[in-house]
Amino acid sequence: MNVINILDYGADPSGNNDSTNAIQSAFDAAVNGDVKSVYMPKGNYSIYQTLLVEDSINLVGDGKEYSKLIWKETTNTGNEDLIYLSNGSRTDNFTWSDFRVQFAPRDGIHMVDVHQWVLQNIITDTCGRHGFYHENSWKGLFIACMSNQNGENGFHAGTNSQTTNVLNCWALANSNTGIVAARESFVNGCTLETNEYCGVYVGNAGVNLAGNYFEGEGNNSNPSEGHIYHILIENTNGVHIGGQDSLKNIDIGLMIKNSRNVQLSGLTGRQAGGTLGSYGWDKYGNVALWVTEDCEDIVIGAIESVPMVIEDLSKVYFLRDRKPDQDILDGYGFFNEEGSYSGIAENWIPDIDKGVGLAELIVSDTESIGEFVQKITMTSTYQGINNTTTFKANTTYTIGIFVKNEIKVYLQDPDGTRIADQDIYPSPYMRFLAFQFTTGSNPTGPLRIRSREGSGSFYIGGVKVVEGEYDMSTFPMPSEHDLGETAFVLKSPNGSRYRLNVDNAGQLITSPL
Repeated sequence: MNVINILDYGADPSGNNDSTNAIQSAFDAAVNGDVKSVYMPKGNYSIYQTLLVEDSINLVGDGKEYSKLIWKETTNTGNEDLIYLSNGSRTDNFTWSDFRVQFAPRDGIHMVDVHQWVLQNIITDTCGRHGFYHENSWKGLFIACMSNQNGENGFHAGTNSQTTNVLNCWALANSNTGIVAARESFVNGCTLETNEYCGVYVGNAGVNLAGNYFEGEGNNSNPSEGHIYHILIENTNGVHIGGQDSLKNIDIGLMIKNSRNVQLSGLTGRQAGGTLGSYGWDKYGNVALWVTEDCEDIVIGAIESVPMVIEDLSKVYFLRDRKPDQDILDGYGFFNEEGSYSGIAENWIPDIDKGVGLAELIVSDTESIGEFVQKITMTSTYQGINNTTTFKANTTYTIGIFVKNEIKVYLQDPDGTRIADQDIYPSPYMRFLAFQFTTGSNPTGPLRIRSREGSGSFYIGGVKVVEGEYDMSTFPMPSEHDLGETAFVLKSPNGSRYRLNVDNAGQLITSPL
């Protein structure tokens, strides 16, 4: 095997002695000689100074759990990388694989001006800053690498890095972000778990995210101290997000800020009603997707019913079941920050018990069906809404509700029993929630929404009860098709609404709504 073995230069695999000079000598021999591959056999190698690689050489170990470079020096300035690769000019066409880097004061592996390279099956962990860092680097691949418990980011694309792809990698429990994506790159098939601030950060153009998995909160995450995201896209353009999967939302699944030409597709519910999130009604009021008003040309297709905030619907295009009037949606739960829902059918407006709560119609900022939401001002802990639907005995129902609440509320079924297992905590935006309940032998009472905190206000965008068990992703959402399978709705310039249809002779029929 035509390689340079670090043991031949005096490296100690037991870890009892300093192997820095021996490994550095092996690297230098590869840089200056004809043999360009360095082999690191199984062992724990103690490192006390930064290892410098100043040209294109290959590094290979016996496996990421077996060949380990472990930083041991305790008198550090905090600026030391364990491996630093740069020769002051372009370094290209090399492969590193099958070893582990631990405890670097700054970066585990720091690369500058590298091109056409592959890092495969490598672990960087417990480093002071980033696990993997690259700047001014092109056409690189991270494959099946892991970066965990680092002081800042797991995989970090620095200045002027592009076409650097992260494939089938794992970023776990990093104190800031799992992956900072490079310009014009792919992040595909990765697992992002318990990263403190963000799973994937996209601040560069031309990024494609697909088939990634997200789970869990950071160890010290607290949404009151700032949002925590699975994916954050900001100040960029030309981004595609498709086929993401998530077990548990942490605060906001996918946030899009000040960006344009972003396309989302293939985001479907998996567990507890969320494409990128959980039920969305816990203490912090989780959101699966949030698009800020400073965005442009956001295209959304094939997303099921999940908690969303759309601050300006005119900036977003919906590809699923689009109507002639683009503001008219097919009932998938899109909201603006003021709490309006853009697709509530008229028959979802609830009955109001005016003897208990004061009902006020609040005009939405959007122009769409169901442009009113109910504001309920509570004067006591009694019910704010009575729904006198006739219920069958001993039957399971699901209640779907759009709610934005300033006070803690709960639901009560016709038998006077609380429906949800816990209170619905206050949220600054409208959410869709779905809950099941089973009636008793004589369900004569109304369905109620009650306050847990006395006086205060909450907003209702609609209430619907259906027989059977549904979660948020399968609940039969309201739709313009409630007006007829072939009906469409258009708005006139003065705001009047008309239903459009055709008769058997193909003649257009219009009727006011």
